[in-house]
Amino acid sequence: MPLLAPELVAPLSDCSTRARVRGNIAGASIEILVDGTQTSATTATSIDGTYPIGAAVAAGATVTARQRFNGEVSPVGMGVIVQKAPAQPAALTLLSTPRHCGRAIRLQGAVPGATVEARIGAALVGSDIAHTGIAGFTYDPPLTGDAVLAIRQSTCTGATVNQQSPKGLPLPATLARPVIRTPLIECQTTITIDGVIDGAFVELFRNGALEKTYTFAERREWRRIASLKAGDVIEVRQGFKCKKDSPALEVASTRRSATVQTTAALGAPLFTTLLCPGSPFVGLAGLIPGARVVLSVDDKVIGETDAADSSVLLQVPALPSSGRVRAWMRLCRKDGPAASADITGGTGAPDGITVAALHQCASHVYLTQEFTGQPKSCVVYVTNAAGQHISSVHTLSLARLVPVSPSLVAGDMITVHALACGGSWKTYGPFPVTSTPTPLAPPEVPNQLYAEQKYVFVVSPYVGARIDLFVNGAWRGWAISTGTPGSTPVHFDVALKTGDIVTATQTLCGKVSKASTRNTVVKARPRAPVLVEPADGATGVAVQPTFRWQDPGAQLENKAESFRLRVWRPNEDGYVIDTTTTTTEFVSPTVLAHETMYSWTVRAINTSGETAPSPSFASFTTRAAAPAPTALLRFVPPINSAPPGFPRTQPFEIHAPLENAGSASSSAYTVWMAIFLHATGELVAQQQATFDPLAAGSSMVVYWPVNIGGSEDLRIEAYLLVDDVQVDYMFRIV
Repeated sequence: MPLLAPELVAPLSDCSTRARVRGNIAGASIEILVDGTQTSATTATSIDGTYPIGAAVAAGATVTARQRFNGEVSPVGMGVIVQKAPAQPAALTLLSTPRHCGRAIRLQGAVPGATVEARIGAALVGSDIAHTGIAGFTYDPPLTGDAVLAIRQSTCTGATVNQQSPKGLPLPATLARPVIRTPLIECQTTITIDGVIDGAFVELFRNGALEKTYTFAERREWRRIASLKAGDVIEVRQGFKCKKDSPALEVASTRRSATVQTTAALGAPLFTTLLCPGSPFVGLAGLIPGARVVLSVDDKVIGETDAADSSVLLQVPALPSSGRVRAWMRLCRKDGPAASADITGGTGAPDGITVAALHQCASHVYLTQEFTGQPKSCVVYVTNAAGQHISSVHTLSLARLVPVSPSLVAGDMITVHALACGGSWKTYGPFPVTSTPTPLAPPEVPNQLYAEQKYVFVVSPYVGARIDLFVNGAWRGWAISTGTPGSTPVHFDVALKTGDIVTATQTLCGKVSKASTRNTVVKARPRAPVLVEPADGATGVAVQPTFRWQDPGAQLENKAESFRLRVWRPNEDGYVIDTTTTTTEFVSPTVLAHETMYSWTVRAINTSGETAPSPSFASFTTRAAAPAPTALLRFVPPINSAPPGFPRTQPFEIHAPLENAGSASSSAYTVWMAIFLHATGELVAQQQATFDPLAAGSSMVVYWPVNIGGSEDLRIEAYLLVDDVQVDYMFRIV
């Protein structure tokens, strides 16, 4: 089966001796080529690793990679143009927050191939070679007290730059359980764990037994694991060892567990790029790192490889002008469900790409794509003034931070290269890098802050600066700035409380700004009400209904003080009801239309503001109009007599009972009664009388005195007429 090209990760510099390759099959031979000539071949033990280049590389050289497996060889992937190491490297950006007793750190923005060392005092405690500009390593002993990490970056030219980490933060009072990305699938050889404190140990247990201990430099990482089996119970916990020789974690969380599923739990991937004629890339998300990924066009396989992460950008043979692309994962030699999408045409380039102001020492640039109509997904990378790669390839839909290495140098000019549907690479720029002012201006926390928030927006003029957030003087979270005029969200785990004081600082070029203006947290806005009655979808609702809802924060500090009720008819402007009340129910003063659909929602209000409308509005339909009141005159059989038996020797009375069983008073009515000889039908007597209207629900008896001799059988008939129209009839034979 054909192989897909692996990704040779940019950037590289003339200091690089190894290259990072990912998205290959574990066990494949990774072949590195410099300007088209193979310089090394190494058997891969992982889906993501570094491999010797096998030759010195000069600035401007193009380095590529391919994989060879089971007699198949892939095409070479996209080339990386080697950059010249700067004469003076800039400071790095910390991607980790040092902790007391922590053991790992990661930094961004190094010169590719440079050595990054960390010391505590004069003692070297850890180091790494930043093959792609990222350095990550464990260190020992850990930070204690006011100690800091002295960090030095050294390039192959002898240039160095020094900086210090912040002091180690105290450990939290309790450690949260880490999160396992699920499902875990049989034959899976990686595990992704989230929610880890920087520098913590993570212990992994299989079926109750400790199997592996990892050290995390960042909150979320994936790690290799022995092949999983269906039914295995995997548990993880995080913790710290503060003593060098401690055999066990001294501070630890409880365990989080997950059970390994069969391949029946495999899901379909998700396409993240447009599928365009001629495109050399297919983006996928929702993957299990290490799972085999297979692509086909019109059911013909065009290549396969192992997923390097949960989201990947696969290099593929140029897509044809039309067809249907399918992508699926394979574990245990079993295929999961496939995602499918048609190859479609599109514009040859984005409408435009803008770059936020660039500053010295930044290790990220912020790109924004302009578009008309629907957003267009494109593929981008960044080069320096010499046209040499300083970033890897990324997808861009609306906006994103793109990591670059080395950290930007004042006076450089960067260019953005973008590839969209149906066209070739298009360039945007060049954009100048300016010096970072000294001292740094403090960031701003401009918005009102509310209790229960787990994020704060911070405004900084420096893209790529590290923003650190503090609550009551204690560090709470961090983010990389996206620059002004936008604002950068800083997320954290522990919600804000009323009265908390929030400040922020920013760090760039190893220098820390002053703190922002203090911002006091006010009580939270009320929670969105829960709609109760009329229920969503209800029918037969009264035309003056009672609206009822609940305040989920009724017992909390942020309880609602009033509510705004709105009722409207879908597809019509304006509100039928728009009112404010202090109770959780409201009787409509407006008579709604019969057999009509209405929607309603409620906002909760307190002194801090109001919520958005209820999470989902409810709709109901009113009942049908009641029928107009009508009379219903009818006889109440049988015809009776007094005395009974109709004696022929004396007069008797015929009784004809009737009633108004309707809902309105009747009109005047007439009762006509007649007596016939039953055998011959001869009329022998008759009577007709008209009566006043009969009230609804009333009844009466019509009396007819009769004196008829003889022995023949008689037929007595009664007719009920309203406006000369017969409405009822009854008879009796005696």
